[in-house]
Amino acid sequence: MLKNKTEKIYNMFWNNCEHIESQLAQGVSESTQTGEKTLKELPTRLVKTIEDVSPGDIIEFKYCGFSHEAVVTHIGYAQNLEMKIVHYKYNSEIRSLEIVEEKITFSLSSQNNYIHEYESANTYEAEEVVRRARSRIGEKKFNVFKNRSSHLAKWCKLK
Repeated sequence: MLKNKTEKIYNMFWNNCEHIESQLAQGVSESTQTGEKTLKELPTRLVKTIEDVSPGDIIEFKYCGFSHEAVVTHIGYAQNLEMKIVHYKYNSEIRSLEIVEEKITFSLSSQNNYIHEYESANTYEAEEVVRRARSRIGEKKFNVFKNRSSHLAKWCKLK
């Protein structure tokens, strides 16, 4: 039972650990009219050109039909956006998901990919984000609730 209106119940979709991470990174806004507090969204920007992405960025894209986040470690210049990313790679069996670094190609004209912006958050420098991501390659501790690619990406980026 809730003790007051501001206390929240855990919900995998609307009030989970990623919401808490976003709150820590971006804060909470409070309405001046109602006093109601709401979680600020982490801003994103659409990737339109190769220049929109840099190593150390957190990229959000569709992967196996789901929204997925990864750490960008390298940018290649091709007709499409070609980069290396570190993430939990899906390989048909959830128990054997492993953090890998792999090359992936995005079509800039037919896919909506976004970079997460952490301007007001305390973040590591790009080189340290990449180093942290690569330090976990080979890890097989996937957990859909507390250790998936979005958690890895935020762990690499946020201090």
